[in-house]
Amino acid sequence: MRKPRPSSPAEYEAEIDRVRQREERRLLTEAQRAGYFDLKITTPQLRKMFGALLKNRTRISQLRGLEEAMNDMKSNLSKQQRKDDTRRKILLGSFLIAQMEHRPEDFGWVKQELDKFLDTHTKAHIVTRNKALLNEFLR
Repeated sequence: MRKPRPSSPAEYEAEIDRVRQREERRLLTEAQRAGYFDLKITTPQLRKMFGALLKNRTRISQLRGLEEAMNDMKSNLSKQQRKDDTRRKILLGSFLIAQMEHRPEDFGWVKQELDKFLDTHTKAHIVTRNKALLNEFLR
């Protein structure tokens, strides 16, 4: 039976640590069986032997797969947070526009505050563009 996929970045990190430790133990066991620890080997020779051993492996390691899946999850969470933030802004803006249209006398202060807020941008051409876009609400 397959283990269920982690459902959070923290669970992915725990699973990655577990798999990394297992893979390290397995590689050490393979090296010991092959007699690598019984020989006096220089670093270039060791790299060559392990390179040949690892080159023959065709499947993607479980560790790499988990790391890629965790990065995908983090990316998707970030995308979803940006989408949710944008949706909140749209909903609040829509509500405010509707209230300003139905009860303009109660929301005169919003026009003044909005004008001040738009002036806070550091680039004049963006201030002009934003004010042009919201011109009907600033009148």
